[in-house]
Amino acid sequence: MNKTILSLGVFAVAALGGVHAHARGLLGERYVNAGVAVTRPGNDEVEEIDDTIVGYGASFNLPVQRNMDVELFASHSELDGESDVVAVDAEQTDFGAGLVGHVSPGQKADPWVSVRLIYAESETSFESATRSLDEDDSKTIVSVGTGVQMDLGHDFIVSPDINISDVGDAANVSIGVSLNKWLNQRISLQPMLNYDLDEEDFSAGFFVNVSL
Repeated sequence: MNKTILSLGVFAVAALGGVHAHARGLLGERYVNAGVAVTRPGNDEVEEIDDTIVGYGASFNLPVQRNMDVELFASHSELDGESDVVAVDAEQTDFGAGLVGHVSPGQKADPWVSVRLIYAESETSFESATRSLDEDDSKTIVSVGTGVQMDLGHDFIVSPDINISDVGDAANVSIGVSLNKWLNQRISLQPMLNYDLDEEDFSAGFFVNVSL
């Protein structure tokens, strides 16, 4: 179960730290963002306990070269509920940093790659009719991603991506897509979808980006 909680945290980090959008360029631009993500677990046992897991997060992006940005990010996710045999209360907090390189600044299509280092700390409490157990865990996770931003015109950008993260004892692969819409020169709104191919978790998020 801790692997599932860790993978949820990784999605929040990938989503909140991975907002690279539009031809004007969040890539190569200084900005902050914040948002919320909800996840429906693919694991049947976890879904029975809590079928909607909520995560929150924020990030800061700083360009250091024309084709290279540095990210700083943090997120928090929670699972709380019970099945017929056990009650579970779990939460995870993540802190991380990453590098994002992109190929074609300001063009209609701008491919990018990212490498992120994430420190994830989780606390889980289990309680059944016969026993209770508290479990703390912390891990350092490496996440590698790639994608492309495609300018649809009228301040819309669609951004498919794929991420690989070393969660638990094996790598997790997830695919996602986001749609970014600029409201004005400084603020954009961004809904996102993500699917974990290994855990079969499905997540949706909504984020606000502010250019500084």
